[in-house]
Amino acid sequence: SAAYGHAAFQIADESALDSAIEKISDSSVFDVIELPWKRSLFLTDPDGLTSEWYVSRTAPRELHKRGDVALLLAA
Repeated sequence: SAAYGHAAFQIADESALDSAIEKISDSSVFDVIELPWKRSLFLTDPDGLTSEWYVSRTAPRELHKRGDVALLLAA
């Protein structure tokens, strides 16, 4: 059946993402993902919906090299 995964928003650079991570309360942080092709902050809002705030990196996206990161979060 169809399901909502999350909305994704690209951030300008890693320093902006670092700043956001420092300012956000731990209670809303779902996960922080570090991969060669992206770095992401996942948040859960009060309604339980997840959003991704990410920075693209230059490495090619090779999902088979994501380690223990869930496919939905690594893509």
